[in-house]
Amino acid sequence: MPTFFGRRYMRGVEAVGTTEKALGLLILVLLAGIVAAFVIQTGTNTDYLFEVDKAAYQAQPDWPAASAGAIGQGDNPFPPPGIEGWRRPRRVFSYTPDTLYEKIDGRADAYLQFHVVGLTFGTYHHQSETERMIDVYWYDMGKPENALGIYRTEASPEGTPVSFGRDGYQIGGAVFFWKGPSYLHVLPSTTDLDDAMASLEIAMCLAERIKDTGEESWALAVLPQSRRAPDSFKYIAKDAFGLDFLKDVYTADYDLDGELITLFIHRADDAASARALFDKYVRFFDDYGRVVWKEPDGSRPIVAGDVAGMIDVVFVKGRYLGGVASASNAEAARKAGVTFYQELTLP
Repeated sequence: MPTFFGRRYMRGVEAVGTTEKALGLLILVLLAGIVAAFVIQTGTNTDYLFEVDKAAYQAQPDWPAASAGAIGQGDNPFPPPGIEGWRRPRRVFSYTPDTLYEKIDGRADAYLQFHVVGLTFGTYHHQSETERMIDVYWYDMGKPENALGIYRTEASPEGTPVSFGRDGYQIGGAVFFWKGPSYLHVLPSTTDLDDAMASLEIAMCLAERIKDTGEESWALAVLPQSRRAPDSFKYIAKDAFGLDFLKDVYTADYDLDGELITLFIHRADDAASARALFDKYVRFFDDYGRVVWKEPDGSRPIVAGDVAGMIDVVFVKGRYLGGVASASNAEAARKAGVTFYQELTLP
């Protein structure tokens, strides 16, 4: 089969007219002129390529947050730091649950689990050393229990406790704390001691702006005080222990004769709702594991189940659903569950 080049689709040079030759020569001359002009311009005016638009970096006026929620006091929720050389954020950015991923993509789901209301973000700047900055993530979690829940989820045991907020710590210069419905990250851009101290001062200043009734959770009074492990009190907003029917659960860890036991408690709207949750829990044992023990006294609904080698004990008492979660020792779990049931006082 003949190829393109084998076909007689091309004209010989002798067939090209004088006019076509002249136009081609003119185009070549114009192209040469454009290239020459570009070379001269770039060689004699380096600002043409590399000058920064200074207007883009001029100081901006203070921008109010779009939605400061419970934390707003005035147009800018971030107070002046009161530290020589530092100034407060001039631009404040606000994120809703729907846009949270734009700022913390990959971590947004954890905050949504605890019903985050919004995030307000701003950066404190050093006035003369531009590389020194302190970012502040101010999460409005709606309720203190939600702030507690996400804080406990992320808290590092290696941090140094701070003296403000309900609870908080500093690690690597960064400060994390919660107070009232707020959970804050104060993150310096360097690990210098001066910046760590500035972060601490800024965090203290922010904590003073947060309203907090100081009222303790009802669950702290219900869960046993004796042998409770420090900093083990937690809140699970939903899908507690992987169960889609169980939410608003409080837990704490206990050292019982060398066995680490996790107790949990949920307060339902009424006794009937609590009983319905208890029945669902027992069905979960039947569907995914087995019931290993039942309280012989029929007036005390307490059941222990084994699911994948882990022992849960669940009971219902009035409007409370409680028990032991994910224990490794069946007998220790049973004793802890029964004792918890016996000591639980109904209001």
